[in-house]
Amino acid sequence: MVIVGTMDIAYTIISGVLALYGLYELLFIRIDVPFFMRSLLCGELKFSYRKMEKEAAKISKKVRNSRFRPTIIIGIGGGTSVGGCIFGGILASRKYLDTRFMALDFERPIRDLKLRQYVPDLKSLQHVLGKLEENEHVLITDCTVKRGDTIKNAVAQLEDHGIRRDNIAVAVIVKYSEKLVKKEFDGDSPLLSEDFWKSNFYNYNARTAKMTYPWHF
Repeated sequence: MVIVGTMDIAYTIISGVLALYGLYELLFIRIDVPFFMRSLLCGELKFSYRKMEKEAAKISKKVRNSRFRPTIIIGIGGGTSVGGCIFGGILASRKYLDTRFMALDFERPIRDLKLRQYVPDLKSLQHVLGKLEENEHVLITDCTVKRGDTIKNAVAQLEDHGIRRDNIAVAVIVKYSEKLVKKEFDGDSPLLSEDFWKSNFYNYNARTAKMTYPWHF
C-alpha cells in the first residue's frame, strides 16, 4: 500500500511538472507572451538572436506545410542592412530548411536617396544568377518588408533570368501593415498586396515602425 501510495504521489508530481512545462512552452515559446507584452507596452518590436531562431522555426514550419520546396534561399542584404542574409542563413541551415544559401546585395543610388529605393548591386546580381540552376525553386528572405520595392525588384530580376514565378516565394519576419505603409510613405499603398502574402510567408503584420534587431544593439 505504501509503495502504491508513493507511486501515486510520484505520478501526480510528474504530471504536474509536465503540465507546467506544457504551459511554459505554450506561453513563452509558441506564443511568446513576453515578446508581445514588450511590443504592447513599449510600442516596439525587439528581436534578439534567440528570437530570430524562433522566427526561423515558425517560417520553416509554414514553408514545410505549404507546397513550396526551396532548392536555394537568397537573402537580401547590402550596406548595414544585413537582416535578410542573417535570417536566410538561419533558415537554410540543417536545423530548418536544409538547403543552399546565397546573399544578394542591394544598394541605394545617390539620385534615389529621397525615394528610399534600392537596386541590386550588379556584381552581386551576376554572381547569384550565375549560380542558379534550371528549374530552381527560390526562397527570397528579408527581415522587414515596408512597401515591398526591394522584394518586387528581386522577384523581377529572377523572372527576367528565366525563373518561373511559381518557383519564387518570399519569407520575412515582419511586413508593414497597409495602414503603417500609408503613414510612413505619405499615403502610398503597399506594392505587395494581401493576395501576394497568401502564397508567401511572414510572421507579423506590424503596426509600428519601431523595430530593433540584434545588430542594432
